[in-house]
Amino acid sequence: MFCTTLLKLRDIADGVITAEDLRAAAESVEVPQNDEFGECLPWVLRLVEKLGHEGRLNVRDVDALGKEFEEFAEGNKAFARRTEPTLFTPSMPLEPSVTSRQRYFMAAVNVPHVESVLRKWTKAAAKRHEYSEGLLKHLNNPKVVKNENLSLSLDTVRALLEPIGLDLFPIPIDKDVTDATFSREFLSHLYGGNLRATNPAIAPKRVAEHGLDDFMYPNFEYSPQMPVVPGAPGLWYTVG
Repeated sequence: MFCTTLLKLRDIADGVITAEDLRAAAESVEVPQNDEFGECLPWVLRLVEKLGHEGRLNVRDVDALGKEFEEFAEGNKAFARRTEPTLFTPSMPLEPSVTSRQRYFMAAVNVPHVESVLRKWTKAAAKRHEYSEGLLKHLNNPKVVKNENLSLSLDTVRALLEPIGLDLFPIPIDKDVTDATFSREFLSHLYGGNLRATNPAIAPKRVAEHGLDDFMYPNFEYSPQMPVVPGAPGLWYTVG
């Protein structure tokens, strides 16, 4: 909501109406349902009338004030700017006028229009999408052959992995070592464990030899989105 025209009701030189006074008066005036255009001015005029009854404003004719403000606002449309509101002083002052120029203070909140918020959100989302698309390309390994019929769409994979990040986890080992591949049979013979289980149990005597018992062998048939690059994030499918 933007205010393009301000109505001067009281000069600050004549004394301050506290925020508590305004809040108490405003809460006693019924608030419109906000379902029709033009509800604000009648509510403000009722509040002005209430402040007049309380002796906080010298109100002469609320109806005449409302009519004059509407005529001024209508003529002000061509010059109205949302960045710099126009100050309107009634021809029939509500308080005795003063000759010296005064500085006026207004507490306000500038609420951005929903379209501007959505526009910024859309641009930010597009940048994140472009950034993640580039990262996903680095997570691909052309040497790995997968059954594409079992794979999820790129958008689904990105949505699932973005919460944990798409960057590679740093592994301080030479690339020649991290890129080396070994068969399941070779690893089973060297370290122990069967050839079928995803997390095979290693015999205690083999663990005593090498100290390793946390092997994991995911399968592309059951987890087609598992990592194919050292340090990359991935998805492991399981039941339960």
